[in-house]
Amino acid sequence: MSPKIEWLQTNLSGNIQIDSHGKAVFVVGFAKDSPTFAGRIVLPTLKEFTEMTTSIIDAFETVLR
Repeated sequence: MSPKIEWLQTNLSGNIQIDSHGKAVFVVGFAKDSPTFAGRIVLPTLKEFTEMTTSIIDAFETVLR
């Protein structure tokens, strides 16, 4: 059985009660109406930025040696 994926945008506050004992996994994503990153998952996107930044710095270091 494949996992069920649902998008939920909410501001969590107050007491939260979970009535189901299923396995819940939360993935944080950018808003669907974000002009640049619509619907993308935050952590992999930030990892891509980190890798891209490292690559740019490495390229500068190679050129400036």
